[in-house]
Amino acid sequence: MNAHRSTALLDRYLARPAVRVRGRGYRDLPGHATIVGVDLGLDGRQALVTAASKGLGRACAEALSAEGAKVFISSRDATAIESTGKAISAAGWQAADVSKAVDLEALVKAALANLGGLDILVVNAGGPPPGTFQT
Repeated sequence: MNAHRSTALLDRYLARPAVRVRGRGYRDLPGHATIVGVDLGLDGRQALVTAASKGLGRACAEALSAEGAKVFISSRDATAIESTGKAISAAGWQAADVSKAVDLEALVKAALANLGGLDILVVNAGGPPPGTFQT
């Protein structure tokens, strides 16, 4: 494929805002674009994602897994991280509080032992509980 044709195809994808909806194809969303068929080169990479039982951490773990990365996940909640690990077919999981050095060291050792190395680290942590500044 020549460079002009590649650019034209890319321009066409970027000109038509779309987002992939799992199992439903594509739908238009103003200001958003998804390029189909891009290989991010993550296949076979090893990733550790912390605070991955829900929210942003889980979304990161799912995205990495969907790209072919082997993902090891953690969360403070042992039940939740096990459930998430099974749901997203993670390579492994462990309950850990990343604010405690002992837990963090054990987590990294477990991830290294399970994955055989680390290429990607997503350092995510839950924030403070909701409330006002005064509380």
